[in-house]
Amino acid sequence: MMKTMTLIAKGTLRAWRFAAGMLLLAGAAALLFWYQPVQALDIRPICETCRRYTDKSPSRVMAYIEIGRHVKRLDACSLFCLVEMLEDQEYEPTFIYVTDYATFDTDEQMPLDALKAWYVYDCETGDEEKSNCPYVYAFASEATAREYQDDLGGEVLDWEDTLARITELTDEWEPEPVGHHHTPLKHPRTKKDDQ
Repeated sequence: MMKTMTLIAKGTLRAWRFAAGMLLLAGAAALLFWYQPVQALDIRPICETCRRYTDKSPSRVMAYIEIGRHVKRLDACSLFCLVEMLEDQEYEPTFIYVTDYATFDTDEQMPLDALKAWYVYDCETGDEEKSNCPYVYAFASEATAREYQDDLGGEVLDWEDTLARITELTDEWEPEPVGHHHTPLKHPRTKKDDQ
């Protein structure tokens, strides 16, 4: 009888070990199945106004705001979205940088000081998946902006005039959602009150 009980105890112990091993193996398999490596996460900067990725936008804008000892960076896909974002900020930006359209998507791509840049405003061409309208592209010099104006359409403006026009727009219209169809500002648009 004692021998029988010892055999049953050994059998039960083996069964428990086998079950524990199987659970451990199943848990490891589940972890491997659901595990996603950190490299798969998309941590690209996103425009806080329209939720487009800003790293591939030819009209990307980065503004830096000093708040006490801290610096906050605002990423926007366009000047239009930046002005919309700044309406909600308590502080004015210390620095604003824009993407140089002439060097965009090249090895020489450099940010420009927005206050010193020249702009082609309300361009006829643009990628609505990457930027919000009106399409405004920045250039290092007025001469370069005029060269690109033939292909892009629109008009060449300095920082003050560009900012004034965009501020006027943001006061009247809401940014359109991703996937909108761009029409130049010469064509009629709907105001907030008309919707």
